[in-house]
Order: sequence, then structure tokens, then C-alpha cells
Amino acid sequence: MAEGARVEKKSESIFELLLNGGKFEMNSATIPIQWFFGEGLIARKPSYIIFFEQDEKDIAHDYSETRGRRYVVKVEEAIKFLQIFRPGHHRLTALLFTGSVSLGTHEENESLRRFLRQHSNGHYESSIPVWDIQQENENSKMFLANYGALAAVVVEFEVPAGLFAAEPETKFSKLLWKWANLWYKKPPVDQCDYRSRLITSFTLKPIPFIFYAFFKYLVFGPIGALYILVASSISFFIGFRPKPILPSIWRTITWTGFDEDLKVWGDSPEYRLWESHWDYEKVRYMPFTLLELTLIIAVIAGIYYSDHVQLAKYLFYLLMVGCAVIGFTLAVVLAFRFGPDSITEKITDLFQNVKVRKLQREMILRAEREKQEKEFFKSFSLDKKPVAVDLHKLQKPLEGKKRLIQIFYVSFWATKAKICKPFAVK
Repeated sequence: MAEGARVEKKSESIFELLLNGGKFEMNSATIPIQWFFGEGLIARKPSYIIFFEQDEKDIAHDYSETRGRRYVVKVEEAIKFLQIFRPGHHRLTALLFTGSVSLGTHEENESLRRFLRQHSNGHYESSIPVWDIQQENENSKMFLANYGALAAVVVEFEVPAGLFAAEPETKFSKLLWKWANLWYKKPPVDQCDYRSRLITSFTLKPIPFIFYAFFKYLVFGPIGALYILVASSISFFIGFRPKPILPSIWRTITWTGFDEDLKVWGDSPEYRLWESHWDYEKVRYMPFTLLELTLIIAVIAGIYYSDHVQLAKYLFYLLMVGCAVIGFTLAVVLAFRFGPDSITEKITDLFQNVKVRKLQREMILRAEREKQEKEFFKSFSLDKKPVAVDLHKLQKPLEGKKRLIQIFYVSFWATKAKICKPFAVK
């Protein structure tokens, strides 16, 4: 069942997820998820949940405990839309925490940062022992205690292939796909993302594309070709054989090997080496270099025309060319020192009555807030768990601003789930 495994047997410590009415097979690749708790967890005021979603490849991996996708959600948000990007069997693990959800530098948030921190290979820094959580063994209890988690739950479900959008198959649609995704490092995640790129490609992209093509092929290409010609000539002059010049220039102009051909030397440049070979007897070297020949001619000419060459004078003038040292001086900084303690005392004396009344109002508001929070957390009780997710009967956040955010979030994702299927990752 998609309701998940309960970590603890006591009803007051139960943590459950609700998705797709408890069915194993999903009816959408964008899945709304709700969460409900036992009375014991409600009393501890849980604040956020870490979701760990894995597909078949992640589950079968040798390091499956660190592979997948992780998300952090505040409990008060009441719902999370999870977008799936690969058909087949999936596993969703949820860890329940209390405390601040901020990713700041506080020590209490270190476990949250470690759960969400990824290495360059895509693996997460902290592993989550999903199998132990499913088995409810001692390792699971130790894991929850070490990381300060209140509870955990594992849900398994199936996402049929028919719930995903199909990539273009005709030549024209493939051409549109390539044009729309030009300059993007990753393919679109769903149909909405692709439509957005398609609209941009026919409205905002053409003019920049013309400039891009102009500078790429008519400016930077020829500049690169000129660089190869000059750099290769200089390399040959000083005694290093460059790569074939004409093919490198052609690949640079057509951008079929721009980056590699800018490296005018081969993989193993060696002074005066003309042809390398594994057989030492077949290795060929230049008899001399143009640089050596030029130096010999220059020395001979310098000796012959020594009376007319004022080399020392020219060098003296060159050495006289320098840079001016520019500095600036900081002006006078005026600092005023006040007596904060004495000022505070005077303000306290003048407004003592006002502060007392303000404190009383704050105590009343705090009491009302605690009462509202208590009723709010009760709405997550297992007794109020519906049969299926009802987007019109979600728990409402206490703050008006957060309620508006929830309305927008639910409306956006509910609409997106209907009209924008995700593209399956291959």
C-alpha cells in the first residue's frame, strides 16, 4: 500500500503520508502529498519534513542510501507536489524534524544541511538507511536518535510510463526541439518548460541568435584562425612543431574543433622534435631552428656593424619607461560616541508605563497564538486523515501571507499537473 511503513507501533508516535488515496499505482506523474501524525508527535510540534525520492536505478545502486532527490518542506505548508521524472517503481522516504528549518550557520541545522548537501558526483553527503527504516530495527532507531528525527516513514508506489510526455518523433518536431533547447544545458523537465522555451525561441531568441552567429562565425572564428596562423608560425620559428595549420584553421572557422585547435602544439611538445615514434631510431629532429639561424645572423651583423648600432642607448631609453604609482589617502573619520546605557535608562524611565502595557498585550497575543497553533497541529491528527488528497480541504497556515502563498502554490501545481506532463529521464 502507498500509505507507507510505520516506524513505531505506538499510535501516538505514528507518522503517515497520504498520496493518491492509498493506491500503489499513481494516476499522475505530479503527485500531491499530505502528512498526518499521532498525538505524541503533534505534542512535539514538528516543523519540517525531508523527503527522499528514489527510482529503480537509485534503489538498485550500490550506494542507494545517498542516491536520489531530496526536498525539505515545512509542516505548516500542509502539502507537497512531487514531480517524478522516470516511470516504474519508486520509493519515498520522509523524515520528520522539529526546530528551525533555516539553512543558516546554527549548529542545530547542521543535520539539515548535511542531508541536503551533494557531492559533485550527485551523491548526498549523509546517507539515509531506508531498508533499516522499513524494518523498524535498532539501526533505524539509532539513526533517528543521532540526527534528532522525530519519526520516519517509507512509501513505495508505481508510476506508469503513460503518465509522461513523449519527446518529438517527426523530423520537423525534432528540429523545433533542437531550436527551442539551443543554449540550454539541460533538456526541459516538462511540457510547460518546453512550451516556455518554444515561445522564447520564436520571440526573444532570433535577434540574439543573429548576433551570436555573426560574432561566432564572422568575428571570433576568423580571429581564432588568425591566432592559429600567428601562433603556429611563432612556434615553428622558436623550434616547436605545431599541428597542421590549414586543417586547424578550417575547424576553427567552422567551430568543429575550436577549443582543441587553439592549442597549436601537440600533446607532447618537445624542442626541435619533428616526428615522434615508439622506435627511438625512427624519431626525427629539426637540424636547426629559425630562431637559432636568426641569432647567428644577428650576431654576425652586430659585429660587422658595431660602429653604427647604438644598442646601449636604445636599451637605456626602454628601461626609462615605467608606471606611475597612484595612491590615495583616507580622510578624517569622525566618530561620535554616545552613552547608550544612560540613554537607555532615561528612555526606560520615560516610557516605563508604555512598556508594561505593551508587554501585557504581547502576553495576550502569545497566549492566543499558542492556542491557534495547538488547533492548527490538531488538524494534522490521524483522526482527520481523509481517504484521498482533497486540495479544497487542506490545513490553512496561521499567517495570512502564508495562506495566500499556499493558495497560489496549490493552484499553480494543480493546474500544471493537468496540462504539463513531465519528460521521462532516460
